[in-house]
Amino acid sequence: MLSAVRCAVVVALTASVAACSSSEPVSILSNPEAASIQVNGQDIGTTPTQYAFSFPDDNTRHMVRASKEGYHDRDFVISEEQLAQLAGIIRFTMEAHEKPALITSDPGQARVEIEGIEVGLTPVEYGFDFKDRSRRHVVKLSKPGYFDTAVPVSENTEGLQSGVINVVLQENPAWRVTSESEATNRWLRIAIDSRIPYVSAWQRIIDSVTSVYDSLEQLDQQSGYLRSSPQIREFPKGPDGPFLVRTQFIGSISSQEPLTYKIKLVAQTRGKHESSESWAEFDRVFAQDAQLVEELQNRMGIK
Repeated sequence: MLSAVRCAVVVALTASVAACSSSEPVSILSNPEAASIQVNGQDIGTTPTQYAFSFPDDNTRHMVRASKEGYHDRDFVISEEQLAQLAGIIRFTMEAHEKPALITSDPGQARVEIEGIEVGLTPVEYGFDFKDRSRRHVVKLSKPGYFDTAVPVSENTEGLQSGVINVVLQENPAWRVTSESEATNRWLRIAIDSRIPYVSAWQRIIDSVTSVYDSLEQLDQQSGYLRSSPQIREFPKGPDGPFLVRTQFIGSISSQEPLTYKIKLVAQTRGKHESSESWAEFDRVFAQDAQLVEELQNRMGIK
């Protein structure tokens, strides 16, 4: 009977030892190297390193985490069965937070802003930071003669996989029939030649403005205030469909001595189907508007 008890104790001890036995040390590698490794939350060193996993029962799982500054953490849950299939090596490929890409445009030489900060002209390289995987960068491209284009860039944006983000810019048809003017949306003061009587100067202004605009909305000779009716043109192709551009002439006396007249060309744009309150500032005027400014300067004898 005693022999039987001893035998049972030996069997029990043997089973306990077998259940708590450890595997042969497993090599843990990473690309790039020097990643910190934790097993079940416990630091065991940096790659390359080794670790012997124990499996007390069939349900045992170990959480292996690799982490490195500038890279996303990588986790791997391992069972005894999986360990047997790994041929003694656990490999981690680390994914960097920053994803570089070459930003190009058609046509080229477009100005690039990211989060409101100018980064250069296309083609330009930029590293997108995705430490926060849900982050979206907004890339804005602008070029004279083309509509501004904003492109959202997330971690899964196709161009990031190839390393090239190409943006095709849409031509602005209004650009061809408009031009810059120093009086666009700001006051331009004209010092009237002292040899020109006020009444004559006023009539020259009226004649010049009515040669461009169909009618005048307000007119007051005493104060010199003049406002034309707006001229509006429709363009069929914009980023969101047809759009409008309108310009309007405003003028008044700035000072009596010396006699100075101030003028402004109000330029605005909006989508054709947007509300009348949606007019936004436009930085160019029609060619006739710009010519009007030059004509007024010439007819006042100061240019």
